[in-house]
Amino acid sequence: MSSTTTPPAGVTVTVNVPNPVVEGQPSRRAGTRATSTSRRPAQDRTVSFAELKHSTKFPPDDENADWIVLSDDGVLFGLHAANAEICSDKIYDLSSPDVSNDNLEWHIRINAPENVLELLFEYLYNKRRMNLESISIDLLVKLVYAAEEYGVRSAIDACQKALRKHIHENALKVLQVSSKFDYRDEIIKAAVYLVDEDLPVVGANLSKHLHMPFSIYREQFTSAHLYALEACPEHPDCLFWPGLVLATLKTLRGKPRRVLNKTEKIFHEAVEKTMLAQGPNACCIGYLRYWGQCIMAQRSKIGLLEIPTGEKQE
Repeated sequence: MSSTTTPPAGVTVTVNVPNPVVEGQPSRRAGTRATSTSRRPAQDRTVSFAELKHSTKFPPDDENADWIVLSDDGVLFGLHAANAEICSDKIYDLSSPDVSNDNLEWHIRINAPENVLELLFEYLYNKRRMNLESISIDLLVKLVYAAEEYGVRSAIDACQKALRKHIHENALKVLQVSSKFDYRDEIIKAAVYLVDEDLPVVGANLSKHLHMPFSIYREQFTSAHLYALEACPEHPDCLFWPGLVLATLKTLRGKPRRVLNKTEKIFHEAVEKTMLAQGPNACCIGYLRYWGQCIMAQRSKIGLLEIPTGEKQE
């Protein structure tokens, strides 16, 4: 039977213990995470850490990764905190509520899926990157939104360059995202391809402060097209001229920009047909050429879309 004795006040007792062992937690830099085996799953999570997918491109178990990110589709990424802090505004964020939650295996949740983050995180490092001109317009638009939301400036610049390659085939989508983030060069370039679209469709994809400038810009094409139909020169002495006028007017029908862009081709073909039918010295040839030159001169007066200066208005 053992008993416990308390020494009198003022008496010091020395105990020698062989090979003492002190248990404690090693210190670690704020913001770093321990391995998953030392953590319990969070109480409010619907999946356990083991069920989360790991990025193969930016593995969270990389020994040098000290900033763990969770995508909105449940994929973990391992980043270098220094890179995330220097190359972005919001990816490295110590105010993230997840940073102080030791039950979580990540520091911050990013509002973007895995395929977008694999592209975005490339711009945190000075390495070879995916050519953004080769990806789909839909994926590119998602990348633009993520780059803007988390302030990855180098990715934003690359996205703007890639958007220009998509203007010809996807002008409306380029205009919509460029209008959202005030990419002026891309707005101006895309506007040219949308002159023939219905105004309500274009307006639905434009910021409000661009509605009037685009309407004015579009009206220039409409006016130039009307001029093309009315600029036919008088040539009463030629019996063939009325027939040529009717045939040419038929080819000038259609959407304003499309017609104005192919004016030179329309009149070149009209002149060739006239030369074959009446000979190279036919009097109508000069009148046809003059008519075409007048239309192209009117077309050349149309400038670029003028975007008002000052702050963007939503």
